[in-house]
Amino acid sequence: MEDKNYIEDAIESNQVYNELEEKIYKLDIRAQELEILIDQIEEKSMIENDDQLYSEEYLEYKAEYKKIIKERKLLQKELAAQDHSKLNDISIWIVIYGVLMCLISFQLITGTLWLDFANII
Repeated sequence: MEDKNYIEDAIESNQVYNELEEKIYKLDIRAQELEILIDQIEEKSMIENDDQLYSEEYLEYKAEYKKIIKERKLLQKELAAQDHSKLNDISIWIVIYGVLMCLISFQLITGTLWLDFANII
């Protein structure tokens, strides 16, 4: 019964993770569109030498762009918090111990091989 609940929780967690990624992707696209619009307005105002003509539109796009960037950062933080796997539960000391044991055993194995090779010669 626990396995079934674990699987359902994992599926639900994966769906939430995918939804967050999709929202971030949509915000990225809208941010790129706004960047293009802002650049076009800046070019038009430079060509026409009239900053007042497009200033209202420019400020609206800039405000929306800043809002989207803030929302994207919040979603990324939420996504980072959502990204929790079994590997995150492993203590760092277990990893360090495993690496040290591999290094020690590797040296013992290679040392014995060299001694055996030296005895043959």
